[in-house]
Amino acid sequence: MISPVEQIKERLSIVDVVSSYVKLEKAGTYFKARCPFHNEKTASFFVSPGRGTYHCFGCAKGGDIFTFTEEIEGFDFSHALTYLAEKAGVTLVRESDSEKTKRSKLYSVMNEAALFYEKNRKNNADVNKYLYDRGLSEDTLVLFSVGYALPNWDSLVKYLRSKGYDENTMEEVGLVLKSEHGYIDRFRGRIMFPITDSQGRTVAFTGRIFVPPNTKEPENVGKYVNSPETVLYNKSRILYGYSKAKQAILRQGYVVVVEGQVDLLAAVQAGTENIVAVSGTAMTKDHLDLLNRFTDKIYFSFDSDNAGLKAGARGIELAIELGLEVKLLTLPKGDDPASLIKDKGVDAWQEIIKSAKHPVDFFLESIIENTKDERDRLKRVKNEVIPYLVMIGSDLERGHFIQKMSQALNAKEDDIRSEVESLLKNKNKDKVSTNTVPVQKISVKSNKDRIVDRLMGIYIMGKIRKDVRVDIGELETEWQRILVTSLSEELDKIPENKREDILFESDIFYQTKESLKDDIKILCLELEKVLLEERFQALLIVLKKSEIDKDSVLALETLGECQKISKRIDEIKSQL
Repeated sequence: MISPVEQIKERLSIVDVVSSYVKLEKAGTYFKARCPFHNEKTASFFVSPGRGTYHCFGCAKGGDIFTFTEEIEGFDFSHALTYLAEKAGVTLVRESDSEKTKRSKLYSVMNEAALFYEKNRKNNADVNKYLYDRGLSEDTLVLFSVGYALPNWDSLVKYLRSKGYDENTMEEVGLVLKSEHGYIDRFRGRIMFPITDSQGRTVAFTGRIFVPPNTKEPENVGKYVNSPETVLYNKSRILYGYSKAKQAILRQGYVVVVEGQVDLLAAVQAGTENIVAVSGTAMTKDHLDLLNRFTDKIYFSFDSDNAGLKAGARGIELAIELGLEVKLLTLPKGDDPASLIKDKGVDAWQEIIKSAKHPVDFFLESIIENTKDERDRLKRVKNEVIPYLVMIGSDLERGHFIQKMSQALNAKEDDIRSEVESLLKNKNKDKVSTNTVPVQKISVKSNKDRIVDRLMGIYIMGKIRKDVRVDIGELETEWQRILVTSLSEELDKIPENKREDILFESDIFYQTKESLKDDIKILCLELEKVLLEERFQALLIVLKKSEIDKDSVLALETLGECQKISKRIDEIKSQL
């Protein structure tokens, strides 16, 4: 008898599974894409429909539909098997397992509650008017199953009983509370926002208080009530809107993070589908790991008041420490995304996103604008901005911001650098004392090696397949022509097995002359950027030594070269 694993593989192709997460491009008999497991500019990830496998030449990850699902969703094999069986319509032998039956019942009762709340909302004119007045359309409310919990003590309890669910099940998923007089609804008189897991199943709710017209707002009642953590819901690992945003995040290449559900709904309605919201908690490392499966660029939107910025600060710090590219949206005072979109329009919101700033720029500009006293300003910069410089892993990027801060504050670069280095020393001491657990690292081919291999592969292939040959004369600059020619001259020194590996990769990705021409330009720019960054790091060492030796002439020359390199790197970044 055929096993469940084989049945699933027969019904689900590797292309079906991978393409639901990654945009695949046909390349002959293969498909290629940028790898979802590590950051890259050009495609190193390929899928073979014939073999039913995928492989990334950048990070060496590979496997079948099960290993891919485990990696991308963070599942163990058992969870991946269940997930893919559901997609394929394959019944697993373990169907009779009591725990699986119980879990299925928990998902079912949550779904039933969401339907009940949504029906209540559709039938309540006052609630709908409030939501419409916030600028939300009925289509948007339906898309996110927005509902309403009646103000009665036990409306949901009675409804779910009528559907055959017992109170213990309701309590286990956080829908009801046990009181002296029996079970009562946890959510009463609230607009309800269902929170779903990565598969789109309702696992929790956020309820916002709704005060009907001509009614006094109740005292000592929180504006928001969130579901407690349950066997289905871990608030540190689930983001509101994530299940709907995954594909859009992949398409756009970045994700916007907002604070509230209404902000998210308004933004989606305005065309920003690559968006998630934190629900009842601060941004966690697990949240960021979830997002990092699809992008390394995160745009945070927080309330413009100090409380909002402080609440989001930890998330920003975590993202930077994880090596993610972080930007902040600058909203006008008193505005949130929903109010901005409603009052100023979609174009104003899109412009806010386009103008997103690096945290250092964001906080530096805010302090300069809002702090008039020079001493207070410098003190705030030391406490609120310089820590972000310390979190930046690249000396090159850090040097760029030190120079920028020096000009903005009319302060000496050396003084700012001294503050940064002092904090860096303390940070490194903390690392030594706390990093006692070994961290497993993914073996990733260096960016430089990857680029060189790809360029060499193009030339190996060019000698074999005339249909895809690219003339050196077609390259845009003399530097690129010299670079690629020198690489091609090294081909004879490469061992045969290495040549075969390089050719295999190139043969997969380059089926046409056009794709070669597109990538060769990018690869040359990327290699130039890597070499310039290496040169910049070497110059920083020279600069430090010249300062110690008090050699002002050498220091000035080195600084000038650093500035030229920094400018060229910025030019390259704008072309990539």
